[in-house]
Amino acid sequence: MIELIKDLPNHPAELLSVALLVVIIAYFMMKKLLKLALILILILIAVCGYYYYKGQDKSTVGIRQAIVKTKEKTEGFIEKGKAAYEKSKEMVDKGKRISDGVNKMLDSTKKDRKTPPHKETGNKSPEAD
Repeated sequence: MIELIKDLPNHPAELLSVALLVVIIAYFMMKKLLKLALILILILIAVCGYYYYKGQDKSTVGIRQAIVKTKEKTEGFIEKGKAAYEKSKEMVDKGKRISDGVNKMLDSTKKDRKTPPHKETGNKSPEAD
């Protein structure tokens, strides 16, 4: 057997017949596998088509419900966002008013400090005068 394999390159007719035999065997094996694959693909397409046809009503209802629910939630978030914006705007205005009031108080204390401070005498504190 080994000698036949070693002699194949020297005899092109035998090499051609062996190659042809291998191709024919592969063809018939592939033909059966190809038929099986085609049948399985057709069955898969039929099953997918069945579920697509039967599930149309359910999917459209589910999609509509999801859209309505999303719209409601979005509107709720928008209202909460507007309320938070208004509240933060009020807080900023209140902070500005407080800041202005503090600035006015500081300005008035600076004006009061422009008057000369009490002269300290010895170890006495200014309150003791």
